[in-house]
Amino acid sequence: MSGRFFGVGLGPGEPELVTLKAYRVLQAVDVIFVPRAEGRSSRVAEHILSGLGLEGEKLKHVSFPMTADRPALRERYLKTAGLIVERLRKEQDVAYVTIGDPLLYSTYIYLLDALGELWPGLCVETIPGITSYSAMASRFNYSLAEGSERVCIYPAGGNMKELEEVILSNHTTVIMKAGRWLDEIMAVVERLGLRKNAIFASRLGLEGERLVDLRKNTHPDGTVPEGYLSTLIVRRQS
Repeated sequence: MSGRFFGVGLGPGEPELVTLKAYRVLQAVDVIFVPRAEGRSSRVAEHILSGLGLEGEKLKHVSFPMTADRPALRERYLKTAGLIVERLRKEQDVAYVTIGDPLLYSTYIYLLDALGELWPGLCVETIPGITSYSAMASRFNYSLAEGSERVCIYPAGGNMKELEEVILSNHTTVIMKAGRWLDEIMAVVERLGLRKNAIFASRLGLEGERLVDLRKNTHPDGTVPEGYLSTLIVRRQS
């Protein structure tokens, strides 16, 4: 006998965007593991959980390094997986939460690999969450795709030539983690003449939220704190 394990998506930031199933599971489990990125001040998951009335001893915080060092990441996730397995063997039900959706650019993916090493065959239930780009499109009443149009989800980086090719190869491009590269991204959008088809959001549903409708000839000027919480969406055609 063992407890049950759930990976739970919390959505982009507004507690009201947490699904009913996710809320039910979080209310029922014995412990909720909440990941924190080392070196970042953001506490989005805690903000959402607090808005759901979930606080206190039920929450167990775990940290992970912001590094591309695979051995270091594997060691940290194995440690977290060990803590979870310890609870499960005590027949406690456990949830691990992530902002957005658990299977899109999420620490949860690495945790699943670590759990698979420690407990092959562990029964896992993953509960999806609303993505930031879906919530963002809704705030602007912005069509992500119609008919047979293609959508590309692209994590921002320094390769603007590649980004330009991606934009030109798809009907809609969702550029996530855009804050750090925002000026360079906007230069590409401007060069392609696509400002009239673009929108931008940062910290959606959180304190310091920024919504910029580039179709109205505005510009997301200024610094963007916690740029990984920023998204720009551009359509090749209006």
